[in-house]
Amino acid sequence: MKVYRGCLSKGARGKGRPAFLEPAAERALAKLKTRRPNILSIRNSIFVVDDDPSIRVGVKRLLIEHGFNATLFDSGASLLSCTDFGDAFCIILDIDLNDQSGIDLRRQLLNKDINLPVIFITGNDSDTNRSAAIESGCIAYLTKPFPARSLIEPIERAREAIF
Repeated sequence: MKVYRGCLSKGARGKGRPAFLEPAAERALAKLKTRRPNILSIRNSIFVVDDDPSIRVGVKRLLIEHGFNATLFDSGASLLSCTDFGDAFCIILDIDLNDQSGIDLRRQLLNKDINLPVIFITGNDSDTNRSAAIESGCIAYLTKPFPARSLIEPIERAREAIF
């Protein structure tokens, strides 16, 4: 599987979808589109930022199962290099990234007027992290491992709030 190391804009590969989708995922998305024709015509992408490849892949699979697109980033730097946040309505952000703190990354995004809802995930829970995450305005704070529903519910709430 290719890891997404930058942001592909709409029209990447001339098809208006991220280039990293595997054929099976593309078939699943096509099925969703026929069942619920409007689901892919709105902002339906979630940006996932985590330096752990297994977390990125697992979260991507979960999101696809629930009808969302997932754009994967392996670092804060790759997310910051993204020039098209237009398709995203939410960001899932690891707090402990190799290159920087996810909380600092959230602040950098806000300074760039990118104010998408953020769900923080962490394998290193602490009162300090939790307080900083809440102060940054996150919509959820999850400690790994977490139940699938605890990730999907805030995403669904965020989408309903936007649309």
